[in-house]
Amino acid sequence: KLVSKSHSPEWWIDTLRSKVRSSLLREAVLTYIDMIVLGVKPDNFAFPALLKAVADLQDMDMGKQIHAHVYKFGYGVDSVTVANTLVNLYRKCGDFGAVYKVFDRISERNQVSWNSMISSLCSFEKWEMALEAFRCMLDENVEPSSFTLVSVALACSNLPIPEGLMMGK
Repeated sequence: KLVSKSHSPEWWIDTLRSKVRSSLLREAVLTYIDMIVLGVKPDNFAFPALLKAVADLQDMDMGKQIHAHVYKFGYGVDSVTVANTLVNLYRKCGDFGAVYKVFDRISERNQVSWNSMISSLCSFEKWEMALEAFRCMLDENVEPSSFTLVSVALACSNLPIPEGLMMGK
């Protein structure tokens, strides 16, 4: 395989994102590795695509390495998009502790952040916690989406009847 440093950083990132969109997930990861070896710095657009690929592959080890790179390259604190994608990565890899830790560090949570957390809690069958997260979402004046309501309905349907009905009050 021929790789060249002469390509612009944008070319590398566009190539990586294109491979993810085409479901060429392992190839996307290899493109990222080539970028790093050649000294091409990823940007805040590369990481969400790359993390999605690793999440879909359910490759926890690679995910942790990329998570470390997120911080190394300075996108760990400021990019809510990267943080939301990390929540999804750890949910798909089955690591509830990491989901919670990443979510807890998001300073400006948006609708996607809350949806990611609530659906993660449902994935881990933490129904009461999912409803509590929904209450916190509302307390922070974040508008729920239809996606949010599907997760809330799932949580309610898995609670004993009296607890599930209390959500309506």
